[in-house]
Amino acid sequence: GQCILRCQYDTIEYDENTQNYTFCISCGKKTGVVSLDGFHIVKDAQGNIIKVSTDIVDWCSDFGENNIADVIKHGSLGHINKFNQFVSFFEGKELVMPSGYDFMRDFTCGYAPVLLGGKYGIVNTELELIIPCEYEYIEALSDSLFKFREGSRWGVTDISRTIIVNADYETIVSESESLIKIGTYLPNGSLRELRYGLLDCKGNIIIPAECKSITRIEEDNNIFFVVEKEWRKGVLDKNGNIIVPFIYDYISESGSPFYCVCRNKFHSFYKSNGERYICI
Repeated sequence: GQCILRCQYDTIEYDENTQNYTFCISCGKKTGVVSLDGFHIVKDAQGNIIKVSTDIVDWCSDFGENNIADVIKHGSLGHINKFNQFVSFFEGKELVMPSGYDFMRDFTCGYAPVLLGGKYGIVNTELELIIPCEYEYIEALSDSLFKFREGSRWGVTDISRTIIVNADYETIVSESESLIKIGTYLPNGSLRELRYGLLDCKGNIIIPAECKSITRIEEDNNIFFVVEKEWRKGVLDKNGNIIVPFIYDYISESGSPFYCVCRNKFHSFYKSNGERYICI
């Protein structure tokens, strides 16, 4: 009755020749080998066999020259050392997870998610818990904002746990220190399609979530966005001001001057201040 592999794998097969189990896990389509007594069988950089308990991780890679292996636990990617300690990296420095936690992911913007009792919180580079383990998942968007998950939706909170954006969105991605790209499903006839928008760091709407795509362009410390909505493309600055009107079928994503083409082969060039200076 001993559980060797939990019910989270795509395939599990028993190899009578080696008397081991082989498996494929859906997260990253990773494969591995597990012994009858419940250990991942991997190798170090010298080819020596290393055994890592399935109680610790769901998948483990071979160890590299730095004696670190990639691992997956509960669908999340992390790392362990040869002492089976979870480790994370910040600016090239290896930090060992403090005792008492179940898992630690990599650092982003100086913060790392930690798992305790099935809930995530945040530690800083001093390995101090600054956001308690009360979230389904949480990770840093910037040095002051964090995105968190409730069910299948995402929201944004600050370090004091003040909600900046309610958990209403399917996707949330940082576009800059002050801009957040959101994604939500909107009805389109009998279908639902993912649409994107932009918020500032206070949760104010810069671009409503009605765009088919938003592509960020950075040029000389300026940020622009090539935006597609209602089957036409335009360009907005980081404050949502229109630089290129939404009348074009194609806009180059190489920066200013923006090369624009209409379906009738009408060509234009726009400067970063919105001035159209060539029309063909």
